[in-house]
Amino acid sequence: MRVAVSFLVVCLLYSLSECQNRLSPEDLKQISLMGEKYLDKQIENAINGVKQMKNLMEKSGEEHKEYLNILERTKRMKEDALKNAQEMESKLNAEQDMCNETMQALWEECKPCLKNTCIKFYSRTCSSGSGMVGRQLEELLNRTSPMSIWINGERMDSLLEEDKKTRQEI
Repeated sequence: MRVAVSFLVVCLLYSLSECQNRLSPEDLKQISLMGEKYLDKQIENAINGVKQMKNLMEKSGEEHKEYLNILERTKRMKEDALKNAQEMESKLNAEQDMCNETMQALWEECKPCLKNTCIKFYSRTCSSGSGMVGRQLEELLNRTSPMSIWINGERMDSLLEEDKKTRQEI
């Protein structure tokens, strides 16, 4: 392989020396100027390419910094939103506990009145068994919460079913 390359280099040098003997000095100057212009053009293209690469890298760097800033802001916003959600959840839990306590206290106040009203209504409507109805009603009121009576429609249905059972027993 080295021998072939060496042979080619020797042949090229020989042909160049032969060409120089045939070319006039004016032709050689013109070829030299053309080569110089060609090299200048290639160097200019290389410099322009380097400038374009530099601009592109700067632009990419700026975009990258901008994306990192946006990502950081988004991260902070997410952390703030999570913190606010946790604070709100704890406030809501505290409010719910307070509401449940208040409702339970009101329910305890309301039960005797509700029991008396129901017994009066039952004794006016029916002739006997108001004592048994009073005990069953008190058991029912103690087993149920105020939320289940007024909010949950199914629990209201169970009250009506128990009323039917009580009427059948009497």
